Amino acid sequence: FQCEFGNWPVSAERIQNEVVSVVLGEPAIRGSFAKAALWSSNSKALEFYGRALRASQINRDLAAAEAFLRESVAADAVFVDARSALAELLMNQGQWEAALEQAASALKLDPNDARSLRVRGARSWVIGKALDAELDLRSTLRVFPDDPSALRFLGHLCQATGRLSEAAKLLGDCVAADPMADENFSIQAQLGCILARRG
Repeated sequence: FQCEFGNWPVSAERIQNEVVSVVLGEPAIRGSFAKAALWSSNSKALEFYGRALRASQINRDLAAAEAFLRESVAADAVFVDARSALAELLMNQGQWEAALEQAASALKLDPNDARSLRVRGARSWVIGKALDAELDLRSTLRVFPDDPSALRFLGHLCQATGRLSEAAKLLGDCVAADPMADENFSIQAQLGCILARRG
């Protein structure tokens, strides 16, 4: 299987066409699915990944999304996007050990996987390893400079370590990157506190 756009084998095109019906008409998940389709030629893995995207982003059914991502990983053990998506979902549910296991597996396959670096960085921050967290979060932002979660975690880290100007910029960028996020109210309140402390 070749990942270059011009050199896709017919079978990969057929696989993509078979499973694209899972996300057809869903612009919120089409881009994520198209990117993932470049990295797995396993039709079952892609089908389960597409169903997980729909479950988490459209239906907000995290239990179903987790089950579909586990099926996707079981169908294709080297499917980095499925592993890192599962790691992130588990992290968001507070299942840190399982999240780190999936992130570590994804990082063995792709040491620059931004989502897995973000999961590992967030965990490092939670357990007090600020330097490790900062390295992983900055690595994430080198790949995806507008990643709201990495911006938010790094903003919190900068605030906690007294770098208030940088914290304010990162948290402002976080709100701008995802204006409709549920966390924005608390982030804006936090920004107000930072700005008040800076004077």
